[in-house]
Amino acid sequence: MNRKITILLLLLTVAALYGVPSASAYGGYLNDFNKQYNTTGTRLDSCGVCHVAPAGGGGLNPYGKAFKDAGSFAAIESLDSDGDGFTNIAESNARTFPGNPDDHPAAGVNQTPASITPTPASNDSTSGNESDELADDIEPYEGSIGPGSALYGLKIAFDNLDETFTFNKSEKIDKQVAHAKERLSEAKAELKKKNNKEAEKALEEYRVKIDEAEGSVSGAANKDKGLLNAQKMIEKHQYVLERLLEENSDNQGLARAYNNSLELEKKFEAKTKIKLERRLTKEGRRVLKEVEADDEEEQVTKIEAKVFSNGSQIEVKLKFMTNNTENFTIAEEIVNKLSTENINALLKIEEENDNEESKLEEKLEAEAEVKENISKVQFEYKFQLNKTDEPGIAAGIHEKLSKLTQAMVLDVLEMKLKEEKKEIGENDKKEEIKGQKRTDKEEIKENRSEDKEVRKDQKEEIKEQKRKDKEERKDKINTSKED
Repeated sequence: MNRKITILLLLLTVAALYGVPSASAYGGYLNDFNKQYNTTGTRLDSCGVCHVAPAGGGGLNPYGKAFKDAGSFAAIESLDSDGDGFTNIAESNARTFPGNPDDHPAAGVNQTPASITPTPASNDSTSGNESDELADDIEPYEGSIGPGSALYGLKIAFDNLDETFTFNKSEKIDKQVAHAKERLSEAKAELKKKNNKEAEKALEEYRVKIDEAEGSVSGAANKDKGLLNAQKMIEKHQYVLERLLEENSDNQGLARAYNNSLELEKKFEAKTKIKLERRLTKEGRRVLKEVEADDEEEQVTKIEAKVFSNGSQIEVKLKFMTNNTENFTIAEEIVNKLSTENINALLKIEEENDNEESKLEEKLEAEAEVKENISKVQFEYKFQLNKTDEPGIAAGIHEKLSKLTQAMVLDVLEMKLKEEKKEIGENDKKEEIKGQKRTDKEEIKENRSEDKEVRKDQKEEIKEQKRKDKEERKDKINTSKED
């Protein structure tokens, strides 16, 4: 406790000497605004959204006063707080300050009278289908205190301090995920400028924040509704990281950050019992769909032994998810996981009657279902041992698994590619049927037209032939007369 107090005093001393780098900008209200409108790292990531002074403190501007009265950003979206002819939501979306009448979007963007009725308040920033859309919408950081700044460490310290004094688990997780998003925004900006060292610094801070969030999720209540919102945010982080990895395939910092987000996603799924599947709509948009998670954990290892009078039948099962998508790396991961398992702790032994014994040949199977850079792996290994006592069985299993090689797994590993599903509603099906009918009618019409042309050509040929025959007969008659 004394150590925390000492750190706090040091931070306050530094803040007094050098000034707090937008201190209130990393407090609750601006975090809420950034999360509501995805403005982290933009020009609106500033206390000037609500305060007259850009650095915060002092008086409130018209937007800040409206927020203070309403207590919710969503409740004042339809208002025109600064009286410049543009709604607050239009200004937020256009990245102009809703409390400054001299800063506004181009003419024609949601210019609405200020007397319009406010919309009902809502604190759920991820509600609605639009917010569940997957898009690369984390903008590059445009602020002055990025990873290359001397004040960057102080900025991180104030983020951590903000979380330390947040005692509600759900709110703390929200802040940790929001701060992680800020680190991604910073990394994106540095990668764009080819500042790999600064990008690595931001990505390392991202991984630290994700690890902290993972610990917070483990201690959260299973039915906490805020967890699902944070889970969706992490899924969106992954989408952005995937795009960055496509452009920077050799960047190890991005790969590590992506792996950390996958681990956190598993923690969320274990708590919420919900998986977020990526779907493709008929308009071509990628969205998140909530589905019930399997009752089983995502990583499962089972070792069972059925003991008869003359030996044992062993069955080893392994199930896990990984971001590896190549068959040889998946095979290597299977072998590595089995080599580190505690066999004695996992081993379950069942006594069987000899009359129930059936011959079991050695069986080795492995399958990996690949979807969106994630592989769902299942492995099964069956074999027999001539041991019947528990220590002997455990030793025999250990020896058998130690002889399992990557090449052996690779020989049986079956890779399956699972494509994204495109949802098609009943109206779409009807349109498809109508379209097919139109196509059929057009083909029939075209065929009839072609038949008509053929018959016309045939008639012309017959007519021409008759004309020639007539001419020949006429010539013959004239020749006979001359003779």
